[in-house]
Amino acid sequence: CCCCCYCCRAPVIVSVQPTSPRTALVLLNPPASGPPVLAYLVKLCPIRPFTGPCVNTTCPTINCPVTGLKPSTKYNVTADATCRSGA
Repeated sequence: CCCCCYCCRAPVIVSVQPTSPRTALVLLNPPASGPPVLAYLVKLCPIRPFTGPCVNTTCPTINCPVTGLKPSTKYNVTADATCRSGA
């Protein structure tokens, strides 16, 4: 982002809790500053030696349920935010 005043800062991942063998709930803290968040983007990618595609989920709130996970697989979790520009 070219100007920090209008950057859409990444949220902080508070926790990732499995809710079933194929689902998890990702809890986020919203960015402390910046423009209003429109949506949160959560990405879970298998950690080696596990393989498979990353699972991408878009959520309107900080409670982000993720589906489509592989049982007994460890994932790296990242989160980003989409913000209204020019706020």
